[in-house]
Amino acid sequence: AVLTTSAYSRASIVQEFGVPAEHVHVCPPGVPSWCQPDIRRHAEQPYVMFMGTLEARKNLGVVLDAWALHVSREGTAARLIVAGGRGNAASEWIARAAHPEMRNTVEYRGYVSDRDRQVLYAAASALVLPSHDEGFGLPALEAMAIGVPVLASTRGALPEVTGDAALLLPPDDAGAWADALRRVLSDKDLRATLSQRGLVRAQAFSWDESARTLGAVYLAAAERRKARQR
Repeated sequence: AVLTTSAYSRASIVQEFGVPAEHVHVCPPGVPSWCQPDIRRHAEQPYVMFMGTLEARKNLGVVLDAWALHVSREGTAARLIVAGGRGNAASEWIARAAHPEMRNTVEYRGYVSDRDRQVLYAAASALVLPSHDEGFGLPALEAMAIGVPVLASTRGALPEVTGDAALLLPPDDAGAWADALRRVLSDKDLRATLSQRGLVRAQAFSWDESARTLGAVYLAAAERRKARQR
């Protein structure tokens, strides 16, 4: 048996590796224990956050492009906070964030601990997740479980994970991302709607259910193995 975290990943495994579909099982993660809506708090200065390793598939460049568009069109008192370890695309994106046109409104935090991650999520106006590919997209689940509005790409497992709880955007359309940033930062009713939908959607992801799925898959695999040995 093969276990994976999403139907999208299941289909990819079947296609890429030729594993029989009936042998691949979806077992999503549950909500991390620290992700509770009661940690939400008000930020003195609003900010949008990105969480993830700075590798090419994470597609942070489109958010930097969109942020520059947003600032040039609207001006902003908000910040974009980028949190995550350095991956294969880090140098270019960090250099962009430090450019004079960006450095007053974009902050790179680097890798953050669980405690710092909780603090960042607690007051964020929104999470942006523009990935070209995600096998699951744990930051989206973390954000939804806390009540943070999510802006995500239409790629990978992100539509599957977020359901109707996120604004879904083409991953390479900076204009669409700039418009979405303007909307989520200026429209408190939209933020409230996305927050409430996220809280509801996050309830679909349970560690108890994951454990039941995992246990059933292991028991069935063990029975098949015994049957072959008879």
